[in-house]
Amino acid sequence: MLDSRPAAFGVTKSAHRTSLPHEAPLDAPTLLALYHRFAPLVHARAVRVVGSEADDIVQELFMRLIHAGPRPDATASYIYSMSTNLCIDRLRHASRRNESWHAELGRVAGDGAADLEKLLVDKDLCRRLLGGAPGAVQEAVVLYYFDEMTQDEVAESLGVSRKTVVERIARWKDYARKQVLRWRS
Repeated sequence: MLDSRPAAFGVTKSAHRTSLPHEAPLDAPTLLALYHRFAPLVHARAVRVVGSEADDIVQELFMRLIHAGPRPDATASYIYSMSTNLCIDRLRHASRRNESWHAELGRVAGDGAADLEKLLVDKDLCRRLLGGAPGAVQEAVVLYYFDEMTQDEVAESLGVSRKTVVERIARWKDYARKQVLRWRS
């Protein structure tokens, strides 16, 4: 499996939160080089987070890069951050447009004996629940559950304390638990 964690992108510490000023569009050779370097990483990450819509994430990211014209020193951090945001946006929109999964959640959750941790192992269920989760929680959940970072790594990437990460993951579990209970009936 292709490693698509921040280090694979060339991102260190909390640098992936850097935003770029608008600059001139990228030229074709630069864009092609960026595509060959980052598209497989973005795709591998997007597959884990949004599943079958990963191709759309890669395409949208590179369309945005064409217009943003990032600085070479911030390219990896910009792409990593943008891929996270695009995936979260895709999950939000999918959650809003397809409510039929609630019946499936009720079936999977069964009679109430199912353990939340076991349910969250189901990446598809996790994706659907994440789409409706509070915004501050989503990025921490993506990094922790989908990118399989430790809490310390998530804290470093987001530029927050470990305690904040623990609180966000706890809020996620609380939100997910409430959704499971809500849709069991």
